[in-house]
Amino acid sequence: KCDGKTRTRWEKLDFEPTEALKHTLEGNCWYFGIGKEPNYFNAALAYKKADALSYLEGTNNLGNCFFYGNGVPKDYSAAIECYTRAANMEHMSATYNLAYCYEYGYGVEKDINLAVTYYIKAAKQGLLKAQRRLGEYYLNQDIDKAIYWYEKAVEAGDAQSKMFLKMIQKVEKK
Repeated sequence: KCDGKTRTRWEKLDFEPTEALKHTLEGNCWYFGIGKEPNYFNAALAYKKADALSYLEGTNNLGNCFFYGNGVPKDYSAAIECYTRAANMEHMSATYNLAYCYEYGYGVEKDINLAVTYYIKAAKQGLLKAQRRLGEYYLNQDIDKAIYWYEKAVEAGDAQSKMFLKMIQKVEKK
């Protein structure tokens, strides 16, 4: 549906996506303007269909629509609901998004301890930006934990965390 090429790619992979995945991919095409003009309203509709089928990527993306007010009215509480549903099913980006909301108080009472809990959960699932965020968080509190999380992010290929580790090493040498 995006640009005609998507179907060809599935055929080459001998892959037929589920209805929920189709809705999510269609939402992504609308959201990012792949093969068509961007249209956040249509993206949100497609993500709602995926969410109704319990497809976690669609649920997380719908949460993003609510968070930013793209295609739907901005509604942090609705975003939190989406992120929580997906995070409870181990979706790492939704877990990170939920952590972010708790860290800054979007749609929930600010709770840094709960934010850190969610960041750790996402980081342990392998989400690089959660690993880096934990490195940043612990930098002025527990240098060993900061180094641990930065090293995890570096192992995943994060150049920014590598830079932070080098800075820490320079400071420690002084």
